[in-house]
Amino acid sequence: MKKTTLFLAFFLYTNSIFSQCFTNIVCQENGTIGIKSNGTIWSWGNGDRQYGNLVQNNFDENVLQPTQIGILNTWQKIFVGARGAFAIKNNEKLWSGGTNSQGNLGIGNFGPFHAQPYLAQMGSATWKEVSGSAEHTIAIQINGTLWTWGYNDDGQLGNNTFTQSYFPIQIGTANNWQKVTTTYSASYALKTDGTLWAWGKNGGAALGTGDPSLANIPYPIQAGTANDWRMIAGGPNSGHLLLLKNNGTIFSLGNLWSSGDGALGMGLGVSIAGPNQIGTDSNWQMVACGFNNSFGIKTDGTLWAWGQNDLGQLGDGTTADKGFPTQIGTDTNWLTVSAGYAHTVAIKTDGSLWTWGEGTYGQQGVGSYTSSLVPVQIVVPGCTLGNKNFESSNQINVSPNPSNGVFNIDLKANYQTIEIFDLLGKSVYNQNIDNQLQVKIDLTGFASGCYVAKLVGENGSANVKLLKE
Repeated sequence: MKKTTLFLAFFLYTNSIFSQCFTNIVCQENGTIGIKSNGTIWSWGNGDRQYGNLVQNNFDENVLQPTQIGILNTWQKIFVGARGAFAIKNNEKLWSGGTNSQGNLGIGNFGPFHAQPYLAQMGSATWKEVSGSAEHTIAIQINGTLWTWGYNDDGQLGNNTFTQSYFPIQIGTANNWQKVTTTYSASYALKTDGTLWAWGKNGGAALGTGDPSLANIPYPIQAGTANDWRMIAGGPNSGHLLLLKNNGTIFSLGNLWSSGDGALGMGLGVSIAGPNQIGTDSNWQMVACGFNNSFGIKTDGTLWAWGQNDLGQLGDGTTADKGFPTQIGTDTNWLTVSAGYAHTVAIKTDGSLWTWGEGTYGQQGVGSYTSSLVPVQIVVPGCTLGNKNFESSNQINVSPNPSNGVFNIDLKANYQTIEIFDLLGKSVYNQNIDNQLQVKIDLTGFASGCYVAKLVGENGSANVKLLKE
């Protein structure tokens, strides 16, 4: 038996890459932007003149279905603010577009008439992570340094002032930052040591200080003493934060004065200074925040939602708010989810794209202004959801799964290569397996989580999801 060892750099969570399917999606306030497996960017939803947030280079035209942005196919990652977009190319250069009302694009100016309806490169630095609110942006360069720009009246830039900046400015000298996210007027970041840091508006103890009486904090402070945080998720307009630990448990943190709709996951109208654990389950795989609601996917592929639901944005077929995580449907192949102001978009492991909630601006992407209380599929031309004679459930057997690190994969069809993709669809490893019917994958020593590999043969491709404990 030929052994193939896959060396992975960090926690992975992605789907099998099918032809022309979306590998990453992110929701703006009333729109959605995504990247396909071929490196092209697409968007749909609100095309308001003042914002240019879809970066389609056309004003006042809502886009009712996924439409390609430009012709380039060298995009690697996509991030958004409430009405703006940031994208990183394969060369790690950062591009921005959309609304710039508070200098949040980092291009040296600001104002409602400085909307940039296209993506333009931001300098020559190289970047790996970006997160934007409606008014400010935080980002991490490849070298691990932290940078911010935009509105700063609440200290959300973290440079110990309350002065706006229209260009990226470095925050401190640390070079071990790994993840960032924003809420409406606060900033959060994880370091490589697993610690959580926060700054900006502390109203209602939103920064994790435990003290709602503290004023705004204009510089990063450590939130608590935990050092096992794996993922953080805020939202461009959200007032709360979700956090995922290495052991698969989730926590919420947010403004105590604005959590009546249940977004914190502790009941309707219940607010407790956090971070606080939501339930006792330890099999959460990823989390996402909308305006005043929350979403999570478990390692069994089930989708869960809670919080505000007046426009059906939770997807459970009702308009009733939910104070605790509620399973959405019975499907067990959900992969990733993103939420906007009142709409939600998700991808399944077969590459299919689904949407629900408000459709007033065409943000459902189904070709009309239809709204939906339950997930409906967005038809994506060219996206092949399966290949004849190559159904992963029938052609691949993995044992043990979950595993502490070593997976034995038995194949019932011939494949030539096995490839690994990162969180945003970027290929991070490619190995020739020469039609071997048994492959051993060793992930010992790497972070716990969901790893997904794509196997490619002469007649098609298949995917396998590996859960490392």
